[in-house]
Amino acid sequence: MLELAGRRKECDVLILARGGGSIEDLWAFNDEALARGLRACPIPVVTGIGHEIDFTIADFAADHRAPTPSAAAELVTPDARHLLQRVLAARQRLATVLGARIEDERKHLDWLAKRLSLPRRRLQDLAQRVDELYLRLVRSARVLPAQRRARLQTLSARLDAKHPAALVRWHRGRHGDLRRRLDATMEQHLSDQRARVSETVRALNTVSPLRTLDRGYAIVTRAADGSLVRASTDVAPGDAVRARLSRGGLDLTVDRRRKS
Repeated sequence: MLELAGRRKECDVLILARGGGSIEDLWAFNDEALARGLRACPIPVVTGIGHEIDFTIADFAADHRAPTPSAAAELVTPDARHLLQRVLAARQRLATVLGARIEDERKHLDWLAKRLSLPRRRLQDLAQRVDELYLRLVRSARVLPAQRRARLQTLSARLDAKHPAALVRWHRGRHGDLRRRLDATMEQHLSDQRARVSETVRALNTVSPLRTLDRGYAIVTRAADGSLVRASTDVAPGDAVRARLSRGGLDLTVDRRRKS
């Protein structure tokens, strides 16, 4: 029957139902062939088998299960008033969405209208822009050559400064300046050294024994070992001594010793 109904397609939905009964009465709905037929049927099938607590394999294979046959009939024949309410609610939602969309599009259209300008105004703006660009071009044509000449002069001066002949002249001048500074420094250094030597000579002459010898004194040493004779007790009569004078010296022999 399911296969025949599926081929004929004379209805929108099929109801597979049976009133209450024992488990043996409902056992026919646990058939594997019936379950496969329900899954293969192209028309939706609603089951209403037994009581609300009864479940069969056909209930699981069908598209929808109702607890009873009467509930299955109510399920496939909904209340017209309920459907009408759903339609009205849907229409109200559609009207709200369309109204909001129309308002958004109107605001967008107003925004676009404000951005648009008249062709004449657009042409005036473009003409003004062309005039500004022309004035900038004229100024550039006047100023640019002068800038180029100044730049060329600067580069030429820098190139002249880097010319080998200029570098040679600069190094020569630098060498002469350094030579003069070196000569001046050496002359000052020699002068300072001469002054220091003269001062040292004067200081040495001040403490030199030769100055003492010039005043008539002599330096007496033992002829045997060259030791300095500081007192008469350092020698004995008959000892040979040497006396160094300011000019020359004397070889002497001690005749006798005196205390003063």
